[in-house]
Amino acid sequence: MSRTVKKAVDRTRITFVLGALMASMTIGAIILWVLEPSKTHRTDKLSYMAATWYSEPSQRISQTAIPIERERWQSVVIHGYRPSTAKDVSLRCLSGQGGSVVAHFAVEPDGHVLMCRPWVKQESADRLPGKILIGVQLAEGRTSATLVQAQALVSLIRDLQAKCNISGSKVYTHSQLSSKACSNVLHQYNWRDALLK
Repeated sequence: MSRTVKKAVDRTRITFVLGALMASMTIGAIILWVLEPSKTHRTDKLSYMAATWYSEPSQRISQTAIPIERERWQSVVIHGYRPSTAKDVSLRCLSGQGGSVVAHFAVEPDGHVLMCRPWVKQESADRLPGKILIGVQLAEGRTSATLVQAQALVSLIRDLQAKCNISGSKVYTHSQLSSKACSNVLHQYNWRDALLK
């Protein structure tokens, strides 16, 4: 008959190995937490809008009188404007182009987005075919958009990009296209990175 011999288990050694394993996993987790790149960064000159990068698309822009013609819209142009009345959404920086030009969308200082008649009727401005015009309404005493305006603007443009298949390289401020343009109301924001994602 064979005899089975039981070996004594060294519990000290198992405890040491498990302790070392737990310590190394904890240290690794702390290092990864410290090096995490997805934190929102702020500097004195730029405001990063990472929170708006992944916002859900809105169905509101689809509420038009006729279906949106995806192939028709080729680019987005952002304008700054000061309204003469509460409901004024005309872009005076384009008034030399043959009369009053009304924006497709307007972004108010509180971030509220207005969808205007030209978008509802899917009309291009004369001499500006295929360009979606967005007006950023400047608040009294400001020369640039508010942060909430910039966030709403990025969200709107991302919706338009998805709906009309417009690349981030086809989104411009008016000052990029013309020397007689309105000033760049987004100069202090890192808004373009959000559209290129």
